[in-house]
Amino acid sequence: MKVFKQIFKTILAVIVIVGGTTTVNAQCETWKDSPKKDYAEEQHVLYRQFMKADPPAYEKAFPHWKNVFEIAPAADGDRSFHYSDGIEIYKNKFQMATDEAEKKEYAAKVIELYDQLMACYPKDALPYSASKVYDMFYILQSPYADLEAAAKKAIEIGGNNTQYTVFTPYATLAVYNYQKGKMDADNARKVYIALNEIADFNIENHEDAAYRELYQQAKDAMNGTFAPI
Repeated sequence: MKVFKQIFKTILAVIVIVGGTTTVNAQCETWKDSPKKDYAEEQHVLYRQFMKADPPAYEKAFPHWKNVFEIAPAADGDRSFHYSDGIEIYKNKFQMATDEAEKKEYAAKVIELYDQLMACYPKDALPYSASKVYDMFYILQSPYADLEAAAKKAIEIGGNNTQYTVFTPYATLAVYNYQKGKMDADNARKVYIALNEIADFNIENHEDAAYRELYQQAKDAMNGTFAPI
């Protein structure tokens, strides 16, 4: 019986691994070997024209984006446009929606697209991990538990290169959670120290003077948020 159970566990583990791999491969699929390659490229060109309009014509772009995304979410394998444009389209849907159930659905789709983008295009993970935090805080108003996980991931990915747009969202949730008894003093202090170390590194070392100033401004704003605790 023990042997049977062990065999069953092994089979189950393989199924989980293979299933996970299949999911990742599917969400990273390109049009390169697709029998619908020509159609996908046509839909790509059409939706991109609407996205380049000023202002972007999100609703006109959406059906063409959806068509190509279903075939090749990772486009040609060299550019992450289908994910990043999808994020913008669904953020617009979120902002235009009045029904709370719809807003929740669109918010979840934005986060899903961010995660797919970073999984399929890890070279783009640094800026988009920060953008995800920014959007979750300022636009989607995501639960703080989800926001905290995203902020931790952004710092894990970025290290000293973490973008300054992460500072205020992470500081705000740390202060709130500490005041509500959901974060102890030690962990709140760790957030404070980590963010200030990233800020100081960039204030001293960033090659672009404009960015050094932006990090300084973000540090000042962040520490204003931390001041009450």
